[in-house]
Amino acid sequence: PDGSMVIQGSILLKDLKSDYGLPFEESPDYLTLAGFVLAKLKRIPRGGERVEHNGYRLTIVDMEGRRILKVKLEEAKRD
Repeated sequence: PDGSMVIQGSILLKDLKSDYGLPFEESPDYLTLAGFVLAKLKRIPRGGERVEHNGYRLTIVDMEGRRILKVKLEEAKRD
């Protein structure tokens, strides 16, 4: 196991924080992990695109049209 996990894009950030202890805060602009990714990219992503935040890498794993269904979350590697 590489320590990564695949999470539903619809998970609430408050649940991501409380259930997994991950440093993601809600905003008036978004409540879900998918909304967070959209806000960071400022556009509709394609599968495989990545965003980094607070030492974590988020990779879009599954999309349905314009909806982010699943996101792979892993610690960002320090090169």
